[in-house]
Amino acid sequence: MTTLDTSYASFNLSSFCGSEESFTPWDAKDLNFGLCFQKAVLATPAYTLLACVSAYYTGRQSEWVVRRRWQLSVISARMWAAGSVALLTILEPVLVFCVGHGDLYWVDGLTGAVQLVTWLIHLSYLASLKTRLSLGTRGPPAAVLAWLPAFLVAVNLARTAWYCPEDSTAMPVDALWVWRGTALSLLVLQVCGGGRGAF
Repeated sequence: MTTLDTSYASFNLSSFCGSEESFTPWDAKDLNFGLCFQKAVLATPAYTLLACVSAYYTGRQSEWVVRRRWQLSVISARMWAAGSVALLTILEPVLVFCVGHGDLYWVDGLTGAVQLVTWLIHLSYLASLKTRLSLGTRGPPAAVLAWLPAFLVAVNLARTAWYCPEDSTAMPVDALWVWRGTALSLLVLQVCGGGRGAF
């Protein structure tokens, strides 16, 4: 009897995360989730949920709503914020790699791609919100609830970036500062975009 070679199906956690320690659910030393765990297990599903709900409401046909000028301004500002978040999602790995001379791993590509698709779909949802979906500028309650996990993930990733020690071997100091800047910018854009309601 021959044995089946399964070496091609093995998963290289070091290539995916950078180190196996990064995938730990809880880091007792830093009192936080492991960075790779946050990106793969918390951020990816949260952004996927927002993308699915936004796509559903983008394609949903409902009554047309005539909006006042200030309502259109609020929605337009939120569209600019969502577009800026999508752009910053593209720029973050480029800046970390080129300016900060940091390493990128598969989890960064996965999370970045999911975030980019999510914010582009959400941008189309916001465009739909200009003429339909609900009377208020926030949109349907399900969309507001789907935005909340993505916001909480952004808060925790900004917290992780800010409290990551500078003497960490995970990334060079320049890359750490680039990551901190982009994480805080993403958080500020989500807060500003959600200022008169959720994104």
